[in-house]
Amino acid sequence: MYFTILGLVSLIPMLLGMIIYINEKTILSKAIVSFLMMLFIWQIDVAVLYGTDLFSAGTAEWLFKIGRFGSIFILPVVFYYMYLLLKDENFVSEKNWFRIVNIKTFRIFMLWSTLVFTVNLTSYGISGMRMIQDDFFPDHYYPVFGGLNWTYYLNIAAVFFTILLLIRVSMQLADRDVRFFSIFFCTSILFVFINGVLAGYHVLPLFLSSFGSVLSTLIIFMAYFVMHSRRIQRMNRNLNDQKDFLIKVMDLNPSYIYVKNQQLKFVLANKAMSELYGREVSDLIGKEDSDLNDQPDQIKKIRDEELRILSWETEKWAEPELAIDSTGGTRWIEVTKIPVTLEGETYILCIGNDVTQKKREAELILKSEKMSVVGELAASIAHEIRNPLTSIKGFVQILQEDESLRARRDHLRVMSEEIDRINEVVGELLLIAKPQMQTMSSVEMKTVIEDVMTLMTGSAETRDIRFKLAASEPFWIQGYKNHLKQVFINLIKNAIESMPDGGTVAASVKRLPDGRIQISIADDGTGLSRARLEKLGEPFYTTKEKGTGLGLTVCYKIIREEHQGDIQFESEEGQGTVVHVTLPEKQD
Repeated sequence: MYFTILGLVSLIPMLLGMIIYINEKTILSKAIVSFLMMLFIWQIDVAVLYGTDLFSAGTAEWLFKIGRFGSIFILPVVFYYMYLLLKDENFVSEKNWFRIVNIKTFRIFMLWSTLVFTVNLTSYGISGMRMIQDDFFPDHYYPVFGGLNWTYYLNIAAVFFTILLLIRVSMQLADRDVRFFSIFFCTSILFVFINGVLAGYHVLPLFLSSFGSVLSTLIIFMAYFVMHSRRIQRMNRNLNDQKDFLIKVMDLNPSYIYVKNQQLKFVLANKAMSELYGREVSDLIGKEDSDLNDQPDQIKKIRDEELRILSWETEKWAEPELAIDSTGGTRWIEVTKIPVTLEGETYILCIGNDVTQKKREAELILKSEKMSVVGELAASIAHEIRNPLTSIKGFVQILQEDESLRARRDHLRVMSEEIDRINEVVGELLLIAKPQMQTMSSVEMKTVIEDVMTLMTGSAETRDIRFKLAASEPFWIQGYKNHLKQVFINLIKNAIESMPDGGTVAASVKRLPDGRIQISIADDGTGLSRARLEKLGEPFYTTKEKGTGLGLTVCYKIIREEHQGDIQFESEEGQGTVVHVTLPEKQD
C-alpha cells in the first residue's frame, strides 16, 4: 500500500513536466523537464524501498540500483541548465570563473555520473538490502552500501556545489522574470537534496523525501508558469507596441498603403488612404471598392487587375490609376500591387503614390514647350505677316471708297474685319515672342479694374450685364500697367461672352494672409467642364467659335512670367466661373 501511495505521488513531477513540455518546447523548458524526469525516477526509487510486501530483498535491491539513475544524473542536468543561462544574452556578468561552465565541463560531468551509476550497479556501490522495522514508521528496506559508495556522496556534493553556483548565476540575470524563476528553481532543487540527505541519514522519515519532492515540483511548476505568463504578457505588450509603431509609420507615410483579402475587402489601410476617401481608417476595413467609389468602369478595371494578382497570373502590378477623392477631385495614383501569402491565404499588398502633381508639372512643362514653340514661330513670321497685311488693308480701304464697287462693299467689309482679326493674332504672337520694352512702375489695382470696367461698359450694356467692384482700400503692386489692363480686358471680355442672357460680373480686390494681392473676377455664365479647365492657357485652345486661343496664353505669360503671380480658375458647368489673379504686393 505504501509503495502504491508513494508511486502515485512520484508521478506528479513527471505529469507536471509533461505539461511544461507540451506547452513550450524551448531548450530551457527541456532542461527543466529533464530535471523533473530525474526527480520522478528518484522518487520511484524511494517508493521501491516501501514495497516490502511486493518485492523480495533481491528484487528491491536491483530496482533501487536502477532507480538511483535519477538522483545521480541530476548533476549534469542542473549543470546543463546553468550552461544555458550563461549562454543567454540575458546574462550580464563578465566574471572569468564563469568560463568553466561550458560544454566540455558538461561532458565531464556526464562521464562522471555515468561512472558513479556504473559503480552503483555493482556490489561496490550497493551490496544488499536490510529491513528496517519501526513501531512508529512503516517497515521498509534500507540499502547496504559498498566500499565505493563514496562516489555517490561525492556526486551529491558536486550537486550541492553546482546548485550554489547556479544561484549565483541566477542573480546575474537581467530579465526579472527569468531571474525570479531561476532562483525559485535552484532553491527547490536545494530543498529536495537537503530533504533527501536528511531522510537518507534517518534524521527524517524516508518517505517524507517524496512529499518534499512533490512540494518542490509544485513550486517549480507554479514559478515556471508565472514566468511564462509574464513573458507572454510582455511579448503581447511588445507586439502591441510594435503594432502601434508600425501603424504610426504607415500613417506618417504619405503613400496610400492598404491590404485586401481574397474577397477584395480592405483588411488594412493607413491614414493617407482613409483621407483619400474622406473617412476614418476603421470605416474602410471590411469594405470593397464599390462601397467607396461610384465609378463602375474604374471599379471593374481594378477588380480585374486584383483577381489576376490573386490567381498569381502576375507577381506584380504597377500602373497609374485615376481615383476620385472625397472632394470629387481626380487624382492620378501610381499603384504597385503585390500578392502576399500568409497562413495559406493570399492577400494583396498595395502601395500607391500620388503623382497628380507630377503629371501637372509634366503638363506645365509641355505647355511651356508649346509656348516656346509659339514664341519661336511668332518671332520668325509675325513681322513678315504684318508688313504685307498693312498693304492689303490699305488696298481694301481704297476699294471700299470706289463707287463702282458699291455692290461689293459687304464683301470688302468682311475682308477688312478678317484682316483686323489676323492683325490681332499677329499682335498677340509678338507679345508672346518677347515682351514690349516698358519700365515697371507702381500700379494701383483698384484703379486698373475701374478703368477696364469703364472701357467695357458699352459691350456689357448691349448684353444686359452689370459690373460690381468690391475694394475697401487701394492696393499697390509693381508691374506693367498696360499689360495688366490687357489681362483684365481679356478676363472680363470672357466673362461677358459667357453670359448670353445677361447677368453680373463681380470683381473684388483684397489682401491675402500671406501678403499677396488677389483680384477675383466672377460671372454668372455657362461655366466650364473639368476637361476644359485643365486645357485653359494652352496655345490655340479656345472655347469660342471665332477665338484665336491666344488670349489666355498671353494672360498667363503676363501674370506668371512678367509679374511672378498666378491665375487660378474655379468653374462648374451651369454655375459660372471665378478667376483668381494673385500678385505680389509692392514693398515700401
